Amino acid sequence: MFREIVPTSIAGRASGLHPERAARLPAFISPRVAPAAALGRLRVAVVGAGSVGRSLALGLARLNVARLSIVDPARYKSESLLTQPIGPEDVLQKKASNTARACKRISPSTRVFAHDGTVQSLPTVALADAGVVLLASDNLSAEIDVGQACMHLQKPLVQASVHGDSLVAQVRFFANAGGEGPCPACAYGTDEWRLLDEEAVFRCGGPVSGSADAAVPRNVVPTMSVAFLCSLAADLALVQVARHAIGLGAPVSDTLLEYCGYTHETTVSALRRNPDCPCDHSAWTEAAPPRPLDECTLGDLALAVDGANESEAAETAFGIDEFEYVETAACACGRSEPVGRFLRPGAPLGRCSACGERLSAHGFFSRRVAPASAIASLLDRALSDVAPKPPRWVVVRRGDRTTLFRHDAPHAGRRPEKDA
Repeated sequence: MFREIVPTSIAGRASGLHPERAARLPAFISPRVAPAAALGRLRVAVVGAGSVGRSLALGLARLNVARLSIVDPARYKSESLLTQPIGPEDVLQKKASNTARACKRISPSTRVFAHDGTVQSLPTVALADAGVVLLASDNLSAEIDVGQACMHLQKPLVQASVHGDSLVAQVRFFANAGGEGPCPACAYGTDEWRLLDEEAVFRCGGPVSGSADAAVPRNVVPTMSVAFLCSLAADLALVQVARHAIGLGAPVSDTLLEYCGYTHETTVSALRRNPDCPCDHSAWTEAAPPRPLDECTLGDLALAVDGANESEAAETAFGIDEFEYVETAACACGRSEPVGRFLRPGAPLGRCSACGERLSAHGFFSRRVAPASAIASLLDRALSDVAPKPPRWVVVRRGDRTTLFRHDAPHAGRRPEKDA
């Protein structure tokens, strides 16, 4: 999950090295909301901290946004110096953490988080705290996963990309309002689906020799570009984010903005849903729990979904926070032992009663979302007793509908919290 970056020093704060946003904020023409207030509330997740993504994150830090979360599993390489705003001292550093620390130095008032793993390793709800998600990934699988998460959570998604040979920078803005619009995969053609099947990964350079990242996915395809095109794509994406957040000019929802360096032509066209897109375009519903979430039972939440009756509640599946339900543990000796608990991924499961070796979760009997039929003994127990720690969220799935309950949502007897 995300780890918050804590500043190691507050030197410079008193001497004016960290000025307030208003010191350079222009008087925008006809904003629909107060610019300083809108930027001060903005919570952004950036997926990818490479040539485009690092520039995105640094630009957001200079806007002093409220919250900034950065995801990237890779490290900077020597080739990264050619296209990315880093110095030699950053080579071999983890991209997400390194970028997060740089952003925190620029904007100490921003809450900054990092995840040094793949976005696919995060639960969908990990992006729920973001008001907008920025995607600058080198990976088609990540594009689909982020597109799906934003569609489910109804979060605006801004995708920035480049095509170096033609000096083209593109920014796609997916509104994700109600699940009716397009997603990144809607534009995939035969070549993209083939590359996805081949597990192709596009990178700005090869693996770092001698590092833990030397083993990269097969079929690596280097991304060939130049630094100025990558930073231009990031800047255009930030313009779209600002226009959306502040309400500047015409709406940017479901549009493709494209700039060509050869002709200096800029075009804006509509993004449309592909009716043959195989991805799930359903939008999740967010609901308030009947009482504080950790005091609820899974049965309570099942009944809270549109007033479902008990027979419908039995056809329900549940996901609790980042935990996975481990039904059975396995031992290398071939013995299996029951577990029947929600646990953190990788949590110790004890030792085999036969040979004494450590048990591991059986992959076939471990799942992020568990059907009610598999966890019947847990349905009437408080979540504080079911989960390893008080959960931040629970998802309840029934048929093609998913409902999200969050611990910070208002409930009976509690007043709503102000947005941070």
